[in-house]
Parts: sequence; structure tokens; C-alpha cells
Amino acid sequence: MGSDVTLHANPQGRGRRFRSEDRYFTPAIAEEVCERYAMGETLTQICRDAHMPQPGTIRLWTVTNKGGFFKEMFEAAQVLHLLGLADQIIEIADDNARDQGENANAAVYRSKVQIDARKWILAKLLPQKFGDKPVKLGNDRRQLIIELVKTHLPPAEDGNATHPAT
Repeated sequence: MGSDVTLHANPQGRGRRFRSEDRYFTPAIAEEVCERYAMGETLTQICRDAHMPQPGTIRLWTVTNKGGFFKEMFEAAQVLHLLGLADQIIEIADDNARDQGENANAAVYRSKVQIDARKWILAKLLPQKFGDKPVKLGNDRRQLIIELVKTHLPPAEDGNATHPAT
């Protein structure tokens, strides 16, 4: 194991510190963090438990691939977490329980803010699925798509296959 080097000290002297080797990491804690994160809890919520490290420590475990397995496990949990946010967008949009009465406008606005925040996170962290712009195709993939389109177009009246100008 490496040395117990402080990477970041809390200037107020409260709370825990990041450490290159910390006492919180165990396979059981790693699994619990990933399972709870995949099920939709935020790192802040998870880390409120006394037996959990700070969110920054968990991020450090990901960057350093703590235990030789944490990075892959956490990234898989993150994808599931993000897909859960997509489900939450539908739930929020479909919930009209507070859309009437004095605070109806505030409730609708709050729902819009919640949806927009989730959409922004999804577009940034999973742009290939939820981004506003299509992912750029490389020249090889673009050419492959052009060839596939050409082969599936009906022949023109003159007997030649119709195809878009390239």
C-alpha cells in the first residue's frame, strides 16, 4: 500500500480529508456506493451516512481506480443513475397533482426547472443518447452510410440507382 498522503485538507478543520490511502475503502463499501448510486441516490445523500466517506473521496476512488475495480463499477452505476434521471423527467412532467390552486404557476415553474436541470445533466454526461446535437460521424462511417443508402434506393427511371450527390 502507498503512503497516507493528504491530497486535500479541509481548511475549517471539520469533516474528513481526502487521503491517498483511506480507511473507508472496502469492497463492501464500494458495492454499496455503486448500488445506491445506480438506484438513484446522489453522492451527497449516500455520503450523509456515518460509515461513508465524503463525495470527493468517492470521486478520487474513481479517478485512481481504487481496488483495481472501482472505476468500471462506478461508471456502470453512473449510466444507470443517469437513465433514472430520464425516468424522473417523465414522472415530473406527468405529475399534475399541484397544477391547480393558488400555487399552480409556481408548481409548474418548479417542475420546469427540475426537468431542465435533468435534461442538461443528461445532455452533458450522455450526449450520444440525450445530446441536442448528433454525434459527428467520422469520414469512414459517413461513407459507409452513403453506400448503404445508395444500395437501398430504388432504381431511377433510366435504370441507374438514384443517390444523393456526394
